[in-house]
Amino acid sequence: RPDGTMAESCFHCGADLPPDVSYSVTVNAAQHRVCCAGCEAAATLIVSQGLERFYQFREGAGAAGPR
Repeated sequence: RPDGTMAESCFHCGADLPPDVSYSVTVNAAQHRVCCAGCEAAATLIVSQGLERFYQFREGAGAAGPR
């Protein structure tokens, strides 16, 4: 970022979070911010199917996983 600070990233996809984001998902009893309704829906679906371990093993853009 131009001001030298690090942007917080979306828990699901890794994109920078907009400053006024209000989307979130609960994974393993911890709440995480996500960038949009699509990521919120995708993460909620993953969790609802009992697949939250996905966030431990993924690679790529959102690979930071649980924080």
